[in-house]
Amino acid sequence: MELQNNYCKFAEKLNMSDISIIVPVFKVEKYIERCVRSILIQEVEGVNIECIFVDDCSPDKSILIIQDILKEYTGSIKCIIIKHEINRGLSAARNTGLKAAHGDYVIFADSDDYFEPNSIEYLYNITKLYPDVDLIIGNAFECKSQKTQIDQRMQSPTLLTCGKQIRQDMLRLTIYHNAWNKLVSRQLLLDNHILFEEGILFEDILWTFLLFAKIEKAILAPKVSYIYENNATSIMNTTSQRADYAIHSYVVTCNKILDAPYEDLQVDQEIYVLNVLMLAIDIAMQNEASPQVKKELSHSKKRLLQNSIKNGHVVLALFLLVMYPPIKYLLKIHLFRRNFNNILNIIRKISIS
Repeated sequence: MELQNNYCKFAEKLNMSDISIIVPVFKVEKYIERCVRSILIQEVEGVNIECIFVDDCSPDKSILIIQDILKEYTGSIKCIIIKHEINRGLSAARNTGLKAAHGDYVIFADSDDYFEPNSIEYLYNITKLYPDVDLIIGNAFECKSQKTQIDQRMQSPTLLTCGKQIRQDMLRLTIYHNAWNKLVSRQLLLDNHILFEEGILFEDILWTFLLFAKIEKAILAPKVSYIYENNATSIMNTTSQRADYAIHSYVVTCNKILDAPYEDLQVDQEIYVLNVLMLAIDIAMQNEASPQVKKELSHSKKRLLQNSIKNGHVVLALFLLVMYPPIKYLLKIHLFRRNFNNILNIIRKISIS
């Protein structure tokens, strides 16, 4: 038995990588070649990199395209394809990739996006400078908005050393909550069972919230390392079934966030949940939701309001009435929507003081 255990440890050590890149694949034949080739040019001398493609039963030619590219590839990046027996969704695909990963660090990529050249080397070198940091937040360029997610006036990587401040920045949306382009300690994810919630959309929101609960130090890396194409199909003005799924997903996310409060950040967390619920409310106002989903949304709104009252945030609780008719019809007024966040900032200052 001891010999077998030693062999298993030895085999695991042989398979160890420095970085695991995890790429879920489903119906992306238009984009996948660009994504794969952007990964295969990320070789770094002396650094073991693996790329795990998770085939979530993609019905198109996406996997064939990957296989054809890998047949010709002779570089040092180890690539594997894992296939799901049935389609299980983006969250499950990412979880499958994480469980199969061997890297000290993992980084997620969406298969319709791509890395800039030398991005992995850039992010990995930061871990050598700050070995006690569990999270490197890479910068991304958003094609739709033509903006970067981190201010590029920042000349060099910035060390964040206050966990509470990091969480507050995330709740205030100054740190984006996408799962991709974050180099994160695999052991931290495994030790704290931080997986993606399966069966919902917008899983990045909850995953990032749970991740940041465990982060005490992080790095903001200002050099653009990732290109985000914004290719997701819009949920708005779509089928009622799809709208129900979206509303349900937001409600599940809000409830789980309320289940795990950040210490001393109740106001920011309540406003964060409100912003997520507003996305669900917008969809419900534009689409006919099912009675069951309407009930779920109503329960989540009530819970947030009760939570705010219990915590003594009276001004915020009054503003939360915007979730209910007839006040919610203010949301259709352009001037009100344009100033929504400004109003929330004022309420935040009043509630915190």
